[in-house]
Amino acid sequence: MQTWLIIIASLGVAYLAGALARRRSFTLADLAAGICGALVGLGMAQFLGNARVEGAADLALVIACGLTLGIASLQERSHTAN
Repeated sequence: MQTWLIIIASLGVAYLAGALARRRSFTLADLAAGICGALVGLGMAQFLGNARVEGAADLALVIACGLTLGIASLQERSHTAN
């Protein structure tokens, strides 16, 4: 369940970042940003789960969404630079 939550949240953040940047549709770059953030978040959840850290899934969710936002902002900056 936590795996799906992290994946859906990362894709949702990527979609919202694209919508706030006033792009017309959900692009392949948005999807890649969401998947990249989700994979890093899932890896972090696995690592913290093995170390028996309390709240590992919550921290992994925050990391996944934050990374997705960071990648989306870099994508937006590269579009405005051109």
